[in-house]
Amino acid sequence: MRKIVALVGVLVLVASMTSAINGTNGTRDAYIEDTCIVPLHKTIATSNLQGNVQISTGEENDITPTITVDGNGRVVVAYLSQASILEHYIYLAYSEDGSTWELPAYVYTESGVAASPYLDYMPGTGKVTLSYV
Repeated sequence: MRKIVALVGVLVLVASMTSAINGTNGTRDAYIEDTCIVPLHKTIATSNLQGNVQISTGEENDITPTITVDGNGRVVVAYLSQASILEHYIYLAYSEDGSTWELPAYVYTESGVAASPYLDYMPGTGKVTLSYV
């Protein structure tokens, strides 16, 4: 029991020191990173409309897909393509009919680590937004 109490005490001490070092005003500095959008202009035709339809074509691990439908009925997909442990790209794709997919672009950051893509359709503006960490 004493070991648990001592461990909790150490964790509280570390947390309070971190809070003191980072400042007491409750705000944190934000780091804004340069982002590049690379045009692809690639079309993928799929013949199998049963179940899962693969729209990625690379050898990388494609993970964390996000999907939405815009105001015109287009299905919009973004997913993370992991080339290596420290090199990630976010690919964008859309389809008017579900059988032909356009891959217009991919997004990368100067650090190479973009993660957790999220798409959202904003009805008031008619636009699809992409956010990521």
